[in-house]
Amino acid sequence: MNAELEQYLKLAVPSDEHVALRGKRLSEAAFNTLEEELKLLFPPWLRDMFLNYPIANLILRFQSKTGEINAIQFYDFDEISDSYFRLSPGNFVAPLGYIAIADDPRENGNTYFIRLDQGENPPVYQIAHGPATDPAEILRSKTTLVADSLSTLFENQTTS
Repeated sequence: MNAELEQYLKLAVPSDEHVALRGKRLSEAAFNTLEEELKLLFPPWLRDMFLNYPIANLILRFQSKTGEINAIQFYDFDEISDSYFRLSPGNFVAPLGYIAIADDPRENGNTYFIRLDQGENPPVYQIAHGPATDPAEILRSKTTLVADSLSTLFENQTTS
């Protein structure tokens, strides 16, 4: 795993109103089941993040690239699977290498994605919900880069 990402994962703290949702570690068996369901082999760093850090269900606030304060709630394996197979926009962009890792727990519920082919500390994108079904159109019109890397997202964590 990328050393910078690992450093920030160790320091992740839920926002004050979400202390009860400190996150949980997921099991190896559940991760294997997820890979079988999705017919994907996740990179070792992503496996490490979900298995060795209490990230699933964790809610954080962070400052995005635009300076806006956003919230993120990391998915557990069932939510990753649902996004991949059933829920828009995840089911449309999954064939392009995007995997949903979280959503915005506030009103809009827009989903956060990473691309599996962008290294051990990939950029984080948010893709808005909407009627588009063409993956190219979704990526062109509904995608926002919120952090240059996962570690940047954790580095820009805020409690306000």
